[in-house]
Amino acid sequence: MVHMNHKSYIVMGAAVAIFLLALPLIFNNGLSYQYVSNSSLDRFNNYTGVTLSYYAAIFGGFVGGIFTYAGVKLSLNNQGLLVKREAEAHRNLLLLQLKISYDKISSIANVDENKLSHLDLNFLIFDKNWYEHLPYVECLGRKDLEYIVDWFYVLDLLETKSRTSPTGGTPTGEAKKYIERTEYIKPIIDKIESNTSC
Repeated sequence: MVHMNHKSYIVMGAAVAIFLLALPLIFNNGLSYQYVSNSSLDRFNNYTGVTLSYYAAIFGGFVGGIFTYAGVKLSLNNQGLLVKREAEAHRNLLLLQLKISYDKISSIANVDENKLSHLDLNFLIFDKNWYEHLPYVECLGRKDLEYIVDWFYVLDLLETKSRTSPTGGTPTGEAKKYIERTEYIKPIIDKIESNTSC
């Protein structure tokens, strides 16, 4: 398949336009001679009418083609903008969930186990379909993705344990052992925030 650039399309379009405009001159009798008449005025009027109709059809096709091209171009631009906005929305949702959960889990470090033996972690609200946001965040490497998957696994684990626990929460010591994971989530949050192409 031959790849054509912008200039090739213009040259090809100009060649087709010249051919179509010259067609009545080449096939003069073919366009004008529709009925037998002895009057040269009848032949002239017929030629003029047929030729004008032909050129009007060519002009109409040209104008229609321009508007079709403009419409398709506008649709493609709008689609590109829509995809960009959707990716931005997914990026922002993932970033927001990471920031909120990071703050919540980090605050567990300040809890005294002697004063509070169990933590009610039902406040860990996050999107259960968080993984759907990952393909839209292009600046993340493989290790970052592994850390994010692990992070949301821990969030789900803590929230489920807290919700199903007969004591009304997750043991504070057990929750605290996951605090070390905040060390690798903070750089990911900073990376997503600072990278505009992310």
